Amino acid sequence: MKRLARISCIFFVLCLVLTSQIVWGANEYSHENDVELMLLERINEVRSNPWDEAERLGFDIQQMKKDMASELVEAWNVGLPAFSWDQRLAAAALKHVEDMFNNLYYSHISLDGAGPEERVIAEKFVPVFLAESLGAVVFENVISIEEASELIVNSLFYDAFSGGDEGKALLTLKATHIGLAIGGGQLQIEDKTYNVYVMCIDIAQGISVSEGMSLVWGHVYQDLNGNGRYDFGEGIPKANVILFGPLTDGGLINTFGPILKKQYLTQNEGLFSFQVPSGLYGIGLEGGSDMTLQYYLLNSENAIVRSDIIIE
Repeated sequence: MKRLARISCIFFVLCLVLTSQIVWGANEYSHENDVELMLLERINEVRSNPWDEAERLGFDIQQMKKDMASELVEAWNVGLPAFSWDQRLAAAALKHVEDMFNNLYYSHISLDGAGPEERVIAEKFVPVFLAESLGAVVFENVISIEEASELIVNSLFYDAFSGGDEGKALLTLKATHIGLAIGGGQLQIEDKTYNVYVMCIDIAQGISVSEGMSLVWGHVYQDLNGNGRYDFGEGIPKANVILFGPLTDGGLINTFGPILKKQYLTQNEGLFSFQVPSGLYGIGLEGGSDMTLQYYLLNSENAIVRSDIIIE
């Protein structure tokens, strides 16, 4: 317990030092190598029996079972499904680790405002569910990347069992795939040199578009920073998105009525998605006859279309 508390303190120190005037030494990054695949096995081992890991970390199992929903207790009793490795998620995680090292910050949001979703989509992975976990350790002495990885993952699981936000994705039932990366380097502050490891884990379930179908997806969001685009943290969950279509010329005039296609209650970060055949469609928020629709002509040439909806 004392060691894990020490790691939490190190996380806080790292957040502080990355805002300082510092110089990085030679850095090295990795993904889908022996360390990352070892971590995949470790994470899946814990998922197969979360109670064993919780007990190993010193938690009161009986009290946890009383506090948790019965459905979740049953899921843990049976064991959570194993994650499958996804190279696109790993690539997104690696690029984020590199970016944090190169630009001296430690956050889920990059300096250009991009969040986890933008990063995985840039790697051609369109998520219906996505969560990201970050962890780091800083030491004066040299430790191996294997030791650092184990310390970070242990601390993330401790956070998950404690009800924290950073590690909870490791025990989610909503995702099927995982990709992760760890970077190491030296951090120099004045005359002292520290060894630093930073890990990024992306956990997701992707959208697979059926043959002959098109996909419309996006976010319902409030533009809090006024930049005219969706940024991570601005999504509105539980908004009712409506898709109309396929529309004819007459349908464009009378979009409210029998041509209602689907309704979708947005998920985390206001995410929604529809799979539809080729055709002309209108999409918008439920809200009466003054609702403004966005129109899309979907065909085999643009099978995946993003449509973000701003709430004023």
